[in-house]
Amino acid sequence: DVILVGVSRSGKTPTCLYLALHFGVKAANYPLTPEDFENDRLPEELLVNRGKLVALTIDPYRLNRIREARRPGSGYASIARCQSEVRQAQVIFERLKLPILDTTSHSIEEISSRIMKKARSHYGDGRPGKFLCGLGNVDADQCRSRSGEGTQRIDLVADFARRWPRGNVLDCCAASGRLIIRR
Repeated sequence: DVILVGVSRSGKTPTCLYLALHFGVKAANYPLTPEDFENDRLPEELLVNRGKLVALTIDPYRLNRIREARRPGSGYASIARCQSEVRQAQVIFERLKLPILDTTSHSIEEISSRIMKKARSHYGDGRPGKFLCGLGNVDADQCRSRSGEGTQRIDLVADFARRWPRGNVLDCCAASGRLIIRR
């Protein structure tokens, strides 16, 4: 139903979980990577589902504090990198005219409610479906695994949908990247 897009540590994963658990929304997320910034665009697999994309942004100084708590003194947490990533992401989001939600001073509950409010105002029935963007018959929360400073994605939008077009994700382990699937 929705794909959240944003820089690492902008609140995508907890928002996806909250949307799924409290609103029954099928949610996935896509963390922007250095390759996305180099290409100055989102992958084609996301662009074909453009109507489901919601961009999350965050103040670079807040992002710096969050990343410093996770990886103190690293290049990943540097204020210069945080500023650069947020600025580049904003350019991409604005060019694609994506709905952008600032997570800097909002709770996960507030962000989720804002996403649902946009869906209700657009469709009147509270279902995000077509307003946001759909994974078709795929019922997927989100999943990603971390490896060093890079981010490896299990691309649920393309890879999962291609392999298990009628599968349901029952669980997702962020540490291992494993999906538990019911066919």
